[in-house]
Amino acid sequence: MSIFSKRFKKNITGTSKKSTYFTRENLIQSLTDIKKILNPLPDIEEINTNTGISFNGMELSKITIALLKKEIGDPSYVLDNSDRIDKHKILFYKDSADYYKFLIQYHFINDQFFFASNKISSLGILSPGDKNKVIGQIRFKYLGIPPEEHIKTLIIKIGDRLNNVITTVDDVYFHINYLAENTTTQQLAKKHVGRMEPAKNHSGFKETLDKYI
Repeated sequence: MSIFSKRFKKNITGTSKKSTYFTRENLIQSLTDIKKILNPLPDIEEINTNTGISFNGMELSKITIALLKKEIGDPSYVLDNSDRIDKHKILFYKDSADYYKFLIQYHFINDQFFFASNKISSLGILSPGDKNKVIGQIRFKYLGIPPEEHIKTLIIKIGDRLNNVITTVDDVYFHINYLAENTTTQQLAKKHVGRMEPAKNHSGFKETLDKYI
């Protein structure tokens, strides 16, 4: 299911005046950040799933700039980060549902997708209950665990058969991160990491959350 309706898609426009904001939100500012992204949550055991990891209804292996524009429209902002990382480009999309805001970034190198992140916020910081709903939906989608089953941690790391990985980051803000396994991540890992292995609550949020994971 698309996270943006066609009605919303028509309203997306470029926001070049906000370049400072999007530069700050960019999760991959430098090669140090690339190393961190390519080796997510190294101290957390990865859980395997037979369900292919997807985002916004698209398999990670099939995400392209053209497909994003076709499915969810023009991005809110395109950030060129090639002065820091060669041929690095980020497409940002913004959306909201009820009290919640979503800032989504898709990362490309040489126009090949390799990483995405969904930052979830609200009028304030997300409550523990809201975060539990996010984790519950992710576990249900990929592991078949009923959402109501007790959740011990807000940090999760799941990998599929193609070695794509989904993780959550519970910091100042809550992020869901998606790392694709493809030639770009393999080349980045070989070059920068030295490895070749793919390595308060509001009603209604639970019902709409499925669109955002």
